[in-house]
Amino acid sequence: MKLRICQADGRVGLILMGAVVCLGCSAEPNTTDRFVPNADLARQAVEQVLVDWQAGRAPSPIDRLDVGIQVVDKQRKKGQSLEEYEILGEAPSEAARCFAVRVRLSGPDAEEKVRFVVIGIDPLWVFRQEDYESVGQWVCGKPEDDEAKPPDSENASGLSAPPATDADSQSEPQEPDPRQDE
Repeated sequence: MKLRICQADGRVGLILMGAVVCLGCSAEPNTTDRFVPNADLARQAVEQVLVDWQAGRAPSPIDRLDVGIQVVDKQRKKGQSLEEYEILGEAPSEAARCFAVRVRLSGPDAEEKVRFVVIGIDPLWVFRQEDYESVGQWVCGKPEDDEAKPPDSENASGLSAPPATDADSQSEPQEPDPRQDE
């Protein structure tokens, strides 16, 4: 009879252990949620980026909030300045936080609606939406720049040719092509 109790206790223990493992897995929070900043803080970060842009400063780290701000905006045109802006509000996006902004630019004059994506906790990263999407797709420059470069000692597969060996130089000499003399 003692054997039956041990077997029953073993099965119960196994069931309890399985339940704990399953519950532990299902209670796992989404790992990206921890990188979603508070909406108010994210909006303040976008505001600080726009203040710097309007003051003529290039995108660079900002330390005027309780958390650091890193700025990525490669869409600005050289010589063009921000005259006015209006944060229209949070916009739908697959990103953590996204804000739509109306900007009025000069040199050349333009009015645009742009979006800024804010991710992270400390520091906050503020991206122009196009730059954020480029990072997500691993685009690093213009594709035509890569295609324009001739390959250096590469074969058709893009792999480097093996280095020449002494055996290569010791092969039989080639006969000259008689057509070259014509």
